[in-house]
Amino acid sequence: MNFNRRSIFTGAAAVIAGAAAVRANAQVTPAATGPAPSVQDRLVALARANRHALAYDGRAFSGAGWELLVAEGARAKFFMLGEEHGIAENAALAGQLVETLAPMGYSRMAIEISPPIAQEMDAALNRGGLDGLRRYYSQNQLYVAFYTMAEEAMMLARARKALPRGEDVLWGLDYEVGADRRLVQRLKTAPKPAAARGPMTALLSASIAAHADYQASHNPAKLFSFGGDPRLVRDLMAAWPHPDPQSAWILDTLLGTLEANNLWIQGREWESNQRRAALMRANWNRHWQALGPRARSTRAFFKFGASHVIRGRNLSQVFDMGSLVHETAALEGKSAFNIFVVGGKGGVNAQFNPVEWRYAPGQVSDAADENITFLTDQAFDSGFTVIDLRPLRPILTHARTSRSDPRWSQIVHGFDALVVMPGCHASLNL
Repeated sequence: MNFNRRSIFTGAAAVIAGAAAVRANAQVTPAATGPAPSVQDRLVALARANRHALAYDGRAFSGAGWELLVAEGARAKFFMLGEEHGIAENAALAGQLVETLAPMGYSRMAIEISPPIAQEMDAALNRGGLDGLRRYYSQNQLYVAFYTMAEEAMMLARARKALPRGEDVLWGLDYEVGADRRLVQRLKTAPKPAAARGPMTALLSASIAAHADYQASHNPAKLFSFGGDPRLVRDLMAAWPHPDPQSAWILDTLLGTLEANNLWIQGREWESNQRRAALMRANWNRHWQALGPRARSTRAFFKFGASHVIRGRNLSQVFDMGSLVHETAALEGKSAFNIFVVGGKGGVNAQFNPVEWRYAPGQVSDAADENITFLTDQAFDSGFTVIDLRPLRPILTHARTSRSDPRWSQIVHGFDALVVMPGCHASLNL
């Protein structure tokens, strides 16, 4: 006999519910019947009941919404900010959160670029703040995702100043789409066996040629990080079996970047996202394991595109880094708190133009893309709003998902709060 524990509890619950209904019907005269509220109507009501004003005067955030975010950050081991990219006010929110949480023990900040480039940016910021970061970009002729936006660069300078000096506190977890030439150059200068010289020359030549092609055509597909052949990296790895730790991480970064983006160009989008997520998870594990015993006392702040930090499957239907970080906290009996920051009505964000390699204003779209504008529309008429999503979760139980968009459940269960920024502004180019 197939014994199903869930069926036993479900049956028992049905009996109890039935008995309760009989008692209720015997004691209460039924009200006039009418159409039952829809799942969406019930979510809207709960969103309105659990919204908190988030004031911003152009310099600092305050209000009940701010207090909720700080209180949850104080309780959590990890604070994860999942964003709609390119919102100027969101960069300010992240900077103020890091400054506020750092005295509570937050000592690391994880960001959406590669580990080797994050380490170099960390050193540049540590030496000279925002000006040091500008010099680093100029000296190395770098294109770095996100952090060539002015507000994002200022946020990093702010955060770096608040975090411990003398340590690598910026943790890159992603691949590298814009600074591959810098990574290849670092490999070129690292000591290596004679057998690796030929593969190293082939990799360097391909990187230089790809950059020249991009400069001439402005076709993003010509970038080495997108169109480069992963076999060039594999050949170098085969000829260099025991690289120093920094070179090993660079090789892994280049290989993960080329493999993920080659899959994307081939139209194999899910496999591309899966490869990128695997790299991000490996990078997180590498950083975390390197702490050794200090990991138990380390708290970290994360700033990524929303899909990367969601609990459970991400919005591309792969298990991303965010899911692993939540489980890392759970292994210690602790928790991670994660928020989804989106633009609201009338909002504008900065959108990347890969032909110009600059950012230009565009309409915010994440809420519409995930079909949750009925939630973001519940923001207060003035200022910004924090909507606590946790009270909405009982509405989206398994039994009711057939009456709702699956994306609603993914967002409500995957994030703890929704931060809505109506009238937000686009970040500027640095």
